[in-house]
Amino acid sequence: MKTKKLLALLFLSLGLIGCSKPKSEDSCGFVQNVYGERVSWKDNLPVKMWLHASVPAEFEVSIRQAAETWNRSLGRTALVIETQRSTGSLAGGRDNQNVIYFLNQWERDKSSEQGRTSLYWVGDQIQEADIRINDYIYNFYSTNPQSGFVSMESLALHELGHVLGLKHEDASPSVMATYLRANQERNQLQQSDQQSLDCEY
Repeated sequence: MKTKKLLALLFLSLGLIGCSKPKSEDSCGFVQNVYGERVSWKDNLPVKMWLHASVPAEFEVSIRQAAETWNRSLGRTALVIETQRSTGSLAGGRDNQNVIYFLNQWERDKSSEQGRTSLYWVGDQIQEADIRINDYIYNFYSTNPQSGFVSMESLALHELGHVLGLKHEDASPSVMATYLRANQERNQLQQSDQQSLDCEY
């Protein structure tokens, strides 16, 4: 009888531990789940990103340079841009592949978006990320700035920051600032960006 009571108490205590609510964390510039936990890839790095067939070849170097900027700041390879192209549907999403797309159609009510990164996570760990570039409204440049064009390296750096789990940061200088002006180049991480990385990764 005593043994049964002890076992019952043990299972009850284990059940309480297993069902406890996760503890909220400081955001450190990261997206948070409903429990206030930072959402990231945790130790599941590197993140392999595929360039969709819709991405113009002239922008490959800019995208790779942006990935390398994050890798240097982390001191390890966190982002890999695959050499093989993805030829799947432009719809993408929840297909177990992280893809960068160039879209020639965009929602009219979201015309101010130069790009959009969609994250899919379970708990506090990202499972998939897709980047969509607004090629319908905006023009981009790689190495030669043109009036009214957007720097592809700067935009890729920003969107790849979202892939890592970072949210917009407008309170201090950051590559994660919400808006990127035409011909503005933000190709170097700022102190706030590095602090965010150090906090989570």
